[in-house]
Amino acid sequence: MPTIDPTQLFDALCAESRPQKQHNLQIMQEVCVELHRLGSKDFSLSTVGRMSQERGGLSKRALYNSTSQDFKTLIRSWAIFVTI
Repeated sequence: MPTIDPTQLFDALCAESRPQKQHNLQIMQEVCVELHRLGSKDFSLSTVGRMSQERGGLSKRALYNSTSQDFKTLIRSWAIFVTI
């Protein structure tokens, strides 16, 4: 299964999103970049959502909604990226 570069995915998601969603995607991307920089392998919705919420982004609770699929896809791409 080919892996998707998380940064390219982020750019693609932002290109087709409204400003508020772009803002939340930006926060999510920053959280994931930080986790990667720190060497973390924990890209769970709970962890990423908590960190996002602390920065004014989506809450971890919101990540479990069906409307948050793009955010979950971005987080999953980071989780895969750090394991390769």
